[in-house]
Amino acid sequence: MTNKKKNKGGRPKVPVKDRVEKINFDLKKLQKIAMYGLTDAQIADLLEVDIRTIHRWKKDTAFLSHLNKGKLHADLKVMDSFFKRATGFEYTEIKKEGTDAGTVEMISKVTKTTKYFPPDTGACIFWLKNRQGWVDKQEFAMEDVVIKIGLMEKNTVRRKE
Repeated sequence: MTNKKKNKGGRPKVPVKDRVEKINFDLKKLQKIAMYGLTDAQIADLLEVDIRTIHRWKKDTAFLSHLNKGKLHADLKVMDSFFKRATGFEYTEIKKEGTDAGTVEMISKVTKTTKYFPPDTGACIFWLKNRQGWVDKQEFAMEDVVIKIGLMEKNTVRRKE
C-alpha cells in the first residue's frame, strides 16, 4: 500500500490575491472609479467582469480597502452637500456679460453676486429622522371618548379637572 493522498478532483484553488493580479489593473484606478459613486454592478460592467467576481475580489484586503476609500470619498461629498442644504449656505454667482466677436468672446462686464440659499425643510426633517430619531407622527391619548354612531357630530372628550 502506498501513502498517496486521494485527489479530491476539481480545479486547484488559486488565492484571491493571485486572481486579482491576473486582470492587470491598478488598484489606484479602482479607487478613482469608485470616487464617482458607482455601484459594485457598475464597476463590474466598467471592468468587464461579473458582479460575482467583484464580490469574490472583496475578500482581498487591498482590493476592498481601495474600493471602500473611493466609495467613502463619494459618500463624504454627498454628506457635505446635504448638510449645506439642511443648514443653508452662501455662494458666489459670477455673471459674464458681453458680445461675441467672431470666434473670440468679448467680455465687457463681470458681476459677482453673493447669494444665500436658505435651509431646506425637507432636508432638515430627513436629517432629524435619521440622526436624532425624530418621529413626525403625533399620538393623542384620549380618555372616555363618546362616539355617536350614525350622527355627524363631533366626538366629545371628558376632561379631568
